[in-house]
Amino acid sequence: MIPKIVQKLWSLLRELYGSYRTRMLGLTFLGGFSSVLEGLGISVLIPLLVFFVGGDAGDQASNFAVDFLKGVFGWLGVALSFKVLLSIAVALFLLKALMLFWFGYVRAKIVAEYRMSVRSELYQDFLNADFSYLQRQRVGYLDTILMREVKQSSRLFENLIGFILSLTSMVAYATVSMFLSPYITILAVIFGGIFLIVFRPLMVRIRIYSRSLIAAGKEVSHMLAEILYGIKSVKAAGAERAVFDAAQPIFKTFERLEFKKQIAKHVSKVSLEPFSMFFVLGVFAVSYLYLDFNITTFVAIMYLIHQVFMQVDKIQSALHVVTESMPSAYAVRDALREVKAHQLQPGGSAPFRFEKRLALAGLEFGYKGTEIVRGVDLTIQKGEAVGIIGPSGAGKTTIVDLILRLQQQKGGTITLDGVPSSDIAIKEWRRNVVYVPQDVFLMNASIADNIRFFDATITDEEIADASKRAHIYEKIMSLPGGFASSAGERGTSFSGGERQRIAVARALVRKPSILILDEATSALDAHAEDIIKDTLKELKGSLTLIVIAHKPSTIDYVDRVVAIRDGKVVESGSPAELMKKEGSYLRQIYEKGSEM
Repeated sequence: MIPKIVQKLWSLLRELYGSYRTRMLGLTFLGGFSSVLEGLGISVLIPLLVFFVGGDAGDQASNFAVDFLKGVFGWLGVALSFKVLLSIAVALFLLKALMLFWFGYVRAKIVAEYRMSVRSELYQDFLNADFSYLQRQRVGYLDTILMREVKQSSRLFENLIGFILSLTSMVAYATVSMFLSPYITILAVIFGGIFLIVFRPLMVRIRIYSRSLIAAGKEVSHMLAEILYGIKSVKAAGAERAVFDAAQPIFKTFERLEFKKQIAKHVSKVSLEPFSMFFVLGVFAVSYLYLDFNITTFVAIMYLIHQVFMQVDKIQSALHVVTESMPSAYAVRDALREVKAHQLQPGGSAPFRFEKRLALAGLEFGYKGTEIVRGVDLTIQKGEAVGIIGPSGAGKTTIVDLILRLQQQKGGTITLDGVPSSDIAIKEWRRNVVYVPQDVFLMNASIADNIRFFDATITDEEIADASKRAHIYEKIMSLPGGFASSAGERGTSFSGGERQRIAVARALVRKPSILILDEATSALDAHAEDIIKDTLKELKGSLTLIVIAHKPSTIDYVDRVVAIRDGKVVESGSPAELMKKEGSYLRQIYEKGSEM
């Protein structure tokens, strides 16, 4: 069991922290050497203590450090006096303090670098992951991994370094103590080992509680993000109390696990002090009654043994943190593995050239055994305006996702002037095929930044021109700050129609070859719908338009209407042709006077 655990831990450490191996070895050397310096300093202090109690330091305080110094200074022709010993002791302790400072500085720098590196890698990989994978992630998951779990996993890294320092320090103190009194040192090391073994079950419990806390934390993050997103509906329904009551079991579970974990840590921590005190008293009694007792040497040994027990305490504390942080480290590692396994394929290197047609041939798509798109054949000519209609769940949005290359078709092809879409670089494709969703995403930033949308090459003049074409320029300029005005959280400073027009401006400023609108007017009033419709009429002919519509009246200007039902194209033609056709889906909807 233990070798398997060690093997898993080693694999985890190597995968997450392998690039820091050299610096960790350097820190190990610094920590161990600083402890050796302190041990030597204590050994040098023994003869100084003898001076204070009135003895002869040369005769009564011989130890390996003093003997070594006598040899060195004798070779140099310098007497080993009280002042010399004091100066050496001070120098050793100062050097030790300097090395510990450097150790702390380097450790803090490595840990900060690790956090920054992992967060950047995870965030970049999430952004570059394929859309189907991102769709499956729960609200708040990325935030939990990036902020909480990465921080916790850095605590594992930090305390692993602390564990190495404490371990090397314990070995260094024990080595120096061994030269002064082998028997007492061996007893102390055995005693410390027994203590760690006795309290190992508590570490197992801490790891179990920590793993459960991660799951509970994700549940809390998801719940809070979800409720915050729908807070308007909660307030309007007067459901605050019910939402609060529903959250209480989750909060209670979280706090109960945290309480149990802290109790387990506290029990093992407070147990060491009386445990070590009994040991010191026992050693003192045995040394005084049965051994050749020397108070100065005994004080030095006890100090070193005390340091050994302090390191045992630090090792135990570090092990607690390592144990409770391991589930977070596994979560970070698993997230890295998972997201890297779902990276978006960049596509080929062919340029985006659109002179003739976009063709969908035999397009198939589905998931979990459900067919959504079934053998769709659709050709769209350059400059053509095409309206796609159909009942809810017919597959309209899925077809758009396939055109956008957000999803990968299971069968069939999408070609542009005969070139398969997969042969064209994904960045080139998305630079030319631009999308306006039904639910507009606006950031809590300036209107200019929302239209520019992370493309620093777009100029202020281009933003103004696109806003005019989207019929939102006058509204923006009527605001006190103009384009510098804030859009508010999720665009709450604007009405639904105004948000849609800002989204259209965002699309137009990119000068797309193909513009896709997914039910962009479904949630708008008649006036806002007419403005968007007029904007699209003006765009007709200047680019290729694909419009998913919920009402026939919003696409009466298009060149062709394509009706989708059960994932298939059931009719295609101009609005006028389909209105004349008996049994046409478009005509049925008009006659019923309803939405599709």
